[in-house]
Amino acid sequence: MERVVFARIGWMRLYQGSQPGDERPIGGGGYNVTNIGHEICNFLAREGKCYGFFEPTGTHGAKEKTIRLERISPSEIGESLSGVCIVFVSRRPRSNGHVVIGWYRNATVFRRKQPAAIRGLDSYGYYCEALVSDAVLLPTQHRVWDIANDDRSFGQSNICYQLDSKGNDKGLSWQKSVIRKVLAYEGENSAQNPTAEVAEFASALSGGQGFGLDSTSRQRVENHAMKLAQSHYRSQGYSIEDTHKTKPYDLVCRRGGEARYVEVKGTTGGGDSVFLTTGEVLHAQQNPYNCELFVVHSIRVEQCRNDVKANGGETTILSPWRPNKECLTPLLFKYKLK
Repeated sequence: MERVVFARIGWMRLYQGSQPGDERPIGGGGYNVTNIGHEICNFLAREGKCYGFFEPTGTHGAKEKTIRLERISPSEIGESLSGVCIVFVSRRPRSNGHVVIGWYRNATVFRRKQPAAIRGLDSYGYYCEALVSDAVLLPTQHRVWDIANDDRSFGQSNICYQLDSKGNDKGLSWQKSVIRKVLAYEGENSAQNPTAEVAEFASALSGGQGFGLDSTSRQRVENHAMKLAQSHYRSQGYSIEDTHKTKPYDLVCRRGGEARYVEVKGTTGGGDSVFLTTGEVLHAQQNPYNCELFVVHSIRVEQCRNDVKANGGETTILSPWRPNKECLTPLLFKYKLK
């Protein structure tokens, strides 16, 4: 059985320290009302690691707050436990619902709070650590995995163990569902690619792909554009490989000895602009002869009973696609101090 613990923290976009528009955790307990919760740095990489904080409750009348490692692994009596999956949960802003925001795989959990590991933030201790390569932070628009909101969930505690006080699996269906999704996840990761969050944030702010749409509608628009692009290239005799989860382009289209790398964008707007990530731009600039930009604009989004559907749209294809500085508008910068 996977060693798992669920930890509730305040809501942020990146958890990489205080940044404009993402200055401090929202919610996550009374401490965050007047103070800045230490989870602010949970996905800030330092020397290849992330150091995670969540606030445990005191046990058995003890003043010191500790993690009950025996409720993660029944036979554990030591001061730390390795090989743990820590799933971070947060309350959506202006909502009572809780969702998964990210996780550490193969993490080490400490029974007691450890002294600060991040230089310059001396007061920020931690209860767990993991390699950056084992840390996943979901972009905000992908934080849609709901957590049960009842007495078998978190209650007043910020920790929800998978095991009960006797070391038995509590058998909670929502926990098992989340664990399956974590193990299968291959999507965007803001911990290793913050531009994934920037692109989603930008599309929610301005008149591009996702203006005024919720996460479900945005996904329908993206899927609709992908289907139209695949149909177009198949009709031209290309074989198609979908690479949108692993590469900075969406499709590889091959015909004979020819290969085209296609970036697909869907938008409900008029198609005068689309949002691009740094990786998408760099790949196209480095491959100026075999990249294409396939844009489906003016897509209609309709509510159909209990679902949302995307229909229609007009297509614009730039081939070859060579993004240049005159067509790129910076929306956000990350400024490295050290």
